[in-house]
Order: sequence, then C-alpha cells, then structure tokens
Amino acid sequence: MKISSSMSEAMVLDRKRVACPLQKVIPSGKEILVSILKKIPRGKRSRCHDWQTCTKKRMKLTLGVPFIYRMYKNNKAQLLKASKKLYTIELLDRYRKALEMAVQISSCHNVPPLPGKTVIFVSASMWNDESWSRKQDFCLPQDPEEKDEGDKEEEGTTKCRRTKDKHDPLTPTMMEVTALLAVMIKSSSEDCRLCMTQYNYCKEVELSSDNILENVKSLVKEMKELTNYSGEQDNSLYHTLLSKKSKVNNIITISHSWLDSDIDWAINDYRKGNNKKALCVNIFLTDSLTGYSEETPDRNRVVLRGFSEQILRFVVERGSSRLLDHVEHLDKLYNIPPPDGAKEPQTSNKVVSVPAGPKSRWRAVRVFISSTFRDMHAERDVLVRSVFPELRRRAAAHCLHLQEVELRWGVTEEESERAVELCLSEVCRSQLLVGILGERYGQVPPKPVLPDLPQYSWLASAPAGLSITEMEIRQFQALYPGTANQRVFCYIRDPSVIKSVPVAWRSDFTAESMEAEEKLTSLKRRLLDNGVKITENYSCMWGGVVEGKPYLKKLEDFGKAVLEDLWVVVSKLFVDEDEEAETDLEVSEQKIHQGALQRQFFGRGKLLSSAVEKVEQVQNKGGMVLIEGGPGEGKTVFMAALAEAIRSGLKSKINLHCDVISYSTSASQSARSVENLLRCLVQWLRKKRTKKESPLPHLYKDLLSEFHSTLSETKKMPLVVLVDGVDLVLDGKGQFSSDWIPTLLPK
Repeated sequence: MKISSSMSEAMVLDRKRVACPLQKVIPSGKEILVSILKKIPRGKRSRCHDWQTCTKKRMKLTLGVPFIYRMYKNNKAQLLKASKKLYTIELLDRYRKALEMAVQISSCHNVPPLPGKTVIFVSASMWNDESWSRKQDFCLPQDPEEKDEGDKEEEGTTKCRRTKDKHDPLTPTMMEVTALLAVMIKSSSEDCRLCMTQYNYCKEVELSSDNILENVKSLVKEMKELTNYSGEQDNSLYHTLLSKKSKVNNIITISHSWLDSDIDWAINDYRKGNNKKALCVNIFLTDSLTGYSEETPDRNRVVLRGFSEQILRFVVERGSSRLLDHVEHLDKLYNIPPPDGAKEPQTSNKVVSVPAGPKSRWRAVRVFISSTFRDMHAERDVLVRSVFPELRRRAAAHCLHLQEVELRWGVTEEESERAVELCLSEVCRSQLLVGILGERYGQVPPKPVLPDLPQYSWLASAPAGLSITEMEIRQFQALYPGTANQRVFCYIRDPSVIKSVPVAWRSDFTAESMEAEEKLTSLKRRLLDNGVKITENYSCMWGGVVEGKPYLKKLEDFGKAVLEDLWVVVSKLFVDEDEEAETDLEVSEQKIHQGALQRQFFGRGKLLSSAVEKVEQVQNKGGMVLIEGGPGEGKTVFMAALAEAIRSGLKSKINLHCDVISYSTSASQSARSVENLLRCLVQWLRKKRTKKESPLPHLYKDLLSEFHSTLSETKKMPLVVLVDGVDLVLDGKGQFSSDWIPTLLPK
C-alpha cells in the first residue's frame, strides 16, 4: 500500500506533464493550416504571399493539394483526440492528494504503534547505487522545481556523460529510501526523535508537515545539505539523547552498510549502563558486511540487511511485543501517583480474563501426492486438473482450502542433490497422503543425511536401498503412528495395462529390475498389513504420447475413487470436528462474556425485580418478553444480570427455578450470525435436555428444525432463553433474520 502509492504518485506527475499542454485551447483550422504551410518550401510565385495575412479563399485553395490536405486532417484529428483525455490537472491533483492520504493511513493505522520513546539515527552518507535502485519496485515523485534545477546543472556537460550518470526517475535513490523508512517509523511511533548523522556530526530534524511524502522530501533535502556540511563537528547530541535522564525504549539506525564508531559506542554504552532492555534495530540497506561486525546474538539487538517494505512492520511489531509490560509500568515511567485509597498497584494477574480475539476460520489442508514420475503423468494430471478443484469447491463452504503437494516441477536443478530432504520436509507439512503405485519401484538415492530432528528419527532403523516413494510413505506413517491408516490412501494400477503400451515406451512402465519388483511387492504387502485403505487394479489404457511423455487414458474411475475417499476423510477429520470445536469455543466465549457483564451490573434492583416478575407471569402459558432501551442505557449488562437473577431465583417471589440460556450478540464478531446463534442454542439444549451426541447439522434449515423440535419437548424444569441484541441478528446475506423465533411456544 505504502510503496505502491508512491509509485502511483510518480505516474500522476508524468500524466500531469502531458495534461498541461492539452488543456490549452485547440487552435483554429487556419492556425493549423498556417503551421503546415510554413514548413513547406516556397516557390517563386508564392514568395510574396504572407500566410498569416492571406485571404480565406486562397487558404482554401491550398487544401486542394493532396499532400497538404492529408497533413491538415491528420494534425486536426490528433489535436481533437488529445483534447478528449479523461484526466485534467484538477483531477490529477485530487488523485495525488488521495494517494498521499493512502500513504498516511497505511503508515499510521495498518501497523501497531511502536510503544515508548524512540530515537532514530539516519546516516546522511548515502551514495547512489544504480544497480541497487533498479532492484526496487517503486519510486518517489519528483517535484517539477527539482527537475528544472537538475536540468540546469546538467547544462554544459556532454550528452554521453549525461546519459551515463543520469538517475532513472522511476527508481528510488538510497537516500530517498532511507528518508521514507525513517519518516514512516517516526509516524508509527508514540514518542520519537529523528536525527541525522554525518561522521562525527549529529543534528536533530523537526518535521513540520502532517503529510508523510512532504516530510520525506524535506528530509532528503536536509540530508543532501548535510553531506556538503564543512563546519565544526559536534556529536554531543548522542550523549544528550542517550543519557541516564532520558529513558529510551527503542533505538533505530538506518545506514548504508556500516555504523559510525561514535554512534555505535554511544548505543552500546547506553544499553550496558542505563537500559539493557532497550530494543536496538540496525538497518543496513545493502547486504554488504563491510565495516561492521555483528556482536554476540542479543534478544533485544536486531540487525536487518537489505530493504523490504516489510521492515516497517517488523520493527513496530518487534517493539509492540513489549506493549503489555510498557502499559503496566506507565505510572513508573512518567511518575504518575497512585489513585486515592489504592494500597498497591494493579498488576496484570488481577485483570479479568477475556476470550481471545476471533481467529480466522479458514484453514489449509495439504495433501501430498506420492508416486513415481515417468509412468504416472496421466494420474497426477487427473488429480491436479479434476479431483482437487472439485475438492476445493466442496471444502470452501466449510472454510477449508485443500492444497495438493505435487513435486513434479517443485525440485530445481540446484536442489536435485537435496531432493530427498525437500520431499520429506513437504511430507512433514502435509495432513493427508495419496500414494499411486504401478510396476515401477522408483529412484533409489543414497541414504540421505537429514537434520537431527525428531520427525526423521525413523530413518536410523530403516533398511538401506529405499526408493524416494517408499521413504515418503514411511515418513508420513512415522508422523501419524496411530492414525496413519486413516490418512493414507493407496491406489494400485492394473498391471495388465502394460500389454497395451507400445514396445518403445514399455520400459517406462515395467519394473527396473527383479530386486525393484521384490521391493515394490514388499511395500504393497506392508501397506495391507498396516490397515491402509488400498484400491487395487484401477483400470486404464494406453493414451499415446503428449508433449514427449507417455500418457494413459480412461482414468475416470480412478479420479472418482480418489475424490470420494479424500472427501470422506476431510469431512470426518476437518469439517465435523472443526465445527464442533468451533461451537464449543463460541459457547465458551458466551459464558466468559456473560460473566464479565454480570460483574459490571450495579443498582436498578427494582427494574430487575419487575423483569423477573414479568418472566414468571408468561412462563406458565409460554410466551415472549421484549426488553427495549436506547443506545448506551445498559441493555446488554441488564440482560446478563437478568439471566443470573432468573437462574439463581434470588429475585423470584414464587421461588421459581429455571434452566436459563443466555446469548449476547456482542460477545464476538461472529455472534450476530443467525447460524452462530442457532449452533449455540442447539448445543446448549442438547446438554440440558436431549443429551444428543451426534455432530451438529451443517445446513441452516436442519439447525432450525432441531431448535424448534427441541423446544417443543416438554420437561418439568421450565426453560428461559434470553437473546441480547435480537435486532442485530443477520443472515448470510447481511439481512435481518427473525424466522428462527418460534411462532408457537410450548407451555
């Protein structure tokens, strides 16, 4: 957002230069014709004519010349076309302001604030490196005044030299990147001081504008002036900023490839003597290690090399990880006295716990495809082009994304020596495995040297001479020792297909040797003994050669078998269990939310008693009570207190005890969904009434049917259902939903 906005601003400037001449008045037909005639050499007869004062009749005669007429029509058409441009200077100015606002918002609101006091040291010693600039995919807009000054400075130099040294305006200089990064970090900080350094000289910079890009231009200008500074050297500001009296939480330096010794010493001295917990981030825009040796790794000292638009997010998130500690000790940092009557400061362990923020409902399920390559092109294409697109379509309704791991093109030539390690690492990241076996055993590499990690411990006791395919299957079984037979699916091709394969291609489908054939038979037997679901002898036939590779066809039955097997296991392991766990989490959020609200209720005893009395009046006949109130009047807290009063019976005149179900639409972001409401209500009713243990229905109509039918069941204990914010319950289209409310309530 931030970088692309800067790029767009440069495009606006280019468009503006084009738009400026276009907004001039279109010349008249005579003026167009005169401009053409002036360029044509005059003959003896026409030397005495002045085209500016020539009569209209004579001008029309010139249009009788085909060459002049064509030029006149072309020039007029170009001017008319140019005048119909969709952008004007005013529109471009508005667009540029919008882009500047986008940069401002993205810097200030898209990242968490950097807490505490921050000091940024920016090195002005930044020479431009065109090769480095060309690697960046953005640029900063150049002011027209700067462009004119640059053009004047270049006057008098040779054309070849200008071409060689001229900076590409569509790429940023290293100084511009430094200024942009510094200003963005400053705008994302709670309390920040920005300083420029040049060898032994340090100067604080005050940014006067609220606009980030204007501040960047101002800082770049001051950095250029500092590079030409030849006055007295003064580094006293280092010691002023990093002193015992000045509590600094974050120290950030931005430089080319090294850190000046003076500032490096000042930072180290401050961190050792004053604040060991101060976060120090050294950002070097180039990858070169020249002139700076990294110290022993320190948790609070971070060195970043190179440039990325993610640097800003990393710095503020690294600093905000200490935000809770920072907030808890604000009174100590700023000498704030405790409130009257407070005996001791409040600590985090006395704060009421609240449920975690809503997590993303989307989850990824990776399915590893294991087989030999040369003879399985067709099967892998069926999976990639047909089976997995359909699986993704089905799983999307349950917020699941199925991703096949298919390594036919995943291993580059440089990584070929590490093929086994790469394949096994991908297996470790997968939740399901599809194995396809023919008559080939596959490539047998030397025993790999893998990292000393627990997931690879099985390899120590494994026999020698395993193929990559068998190692992949064994690796997955080692990951899920108790449930691998539920997550692995193997499909064995009908060996009779080899008879239909031409002799020229038959070697790609037959066993490599007698030893390989025995190993493959042993692998198939081992899978059967382990209880893995195996589909044997799926049918196919020779399909020809496609792009130089042997291909089989008639694989529809194979594709259907894989599709149904995978969908059954995905539904069982990820859909049903995930929805049940999610419902339990939603119910837990409601309970925690209700408890927190009940502790906030004070007074209004008469109102609470009258509400309980009203509930008692309608409970015998079965009915509804509507509680209304304006915004900010405490309806949500009152509903939580009412639920507790009915549940406990303390406010009841007839000593009524009820089963109470209380639901609030303010408990979480998803609490306003009518499906979320019904899932929680059905889950509660099952625990209190039916004791049903089957999975919750997936469809809305099934949830609604079970809710209504469960309410109809009569029990001795009365039931009260309280829903706070019923007017905020929405369906999947964002429309108000009330069809879940029963029209008839049991007595």
